[in-house]
Amino acid sequence: MIAVLKSFSDLPLVSLDFSLQCEVGDLLGEHVRIKSSKLTLVLDDFIQRNEHHRSVVMPEYDKYLEKRTKLLQESKSQFRLSEFKPRPLTSFVRNMLISESYLPLIGDNFAKQLGTIGDSKRTDLMGMLLLVSPPGYGKTTLIEYVAHKLGLIFMKINGPSIGHQVTSLDPADAPDQNSAREIEKINLAFEMGNNVLLYLDDIQHTHPEFLQKFISLCDGTRRVEAHGMARQKRMT
Repeated sequence: MIAVLKSFSDLPLVSLDFSLQCEVGDLLGEHVRIKSSKLTLVLDDFIQRNEHHRSVVMPEYDKYLEKRTKLLQESKSQFRLSEFKPRPLTSFVRNMLISESYLPLIGDNFAKQLGTIGDSKRTDLMGMLLLVSPPGYGKTTLIEYVAHKLGLIFMKINGPSIGHQVTSLDPADAPDQNSAREIEKINLAFEMGNNVLLYLDDIQHTHPEFLQKFISLCDGTRRVEAHGMARQKRMT
């Protein structure tokens, strides 16, 4: 049997009494709409605010996240943050060579500078760690490996880019842009202070007067003479 209604007037109508407003209580949060631990919701106002959040707030927030990500990537590229991370080779043979052959050569001296051994002698009197070998023997790879294992910021300074003409730690005194950039990296390492491994590569290409500024880092004073004044710096 099929019932057919000729019009809506044939439908039974029931009158209901309800409110478009409700109240949520026992709230512990703090919000401008919460008063005395109660939140009052009005249906039409809630629907309107929800639609505004969906159509306006969320798209603008997505644009903000996209813009923030873009600015962060540009800043990382500008500051060249990737250069400060050690990138040791993943080769098993090379890592075994470093761990079993190279690292024992410098391990005791390096450990004393870090203060992990040598309790009977002051660690600030051990001197700098100077690696000397023909090109291609893995000096840089060894230091990057150590920095990676210890979780240190690896600040590699290119000696040839600095050149023989640079004698100051002021980037303004550098003769060209490349040397100024390397001097800025040195000053950045000083500003970072702790947990930084400052690596001067190919120092034979730099001026002796420039290298003398770093000797004081290793004689217990932890000071660098620059710009006519003594600058206190703590280095790892």
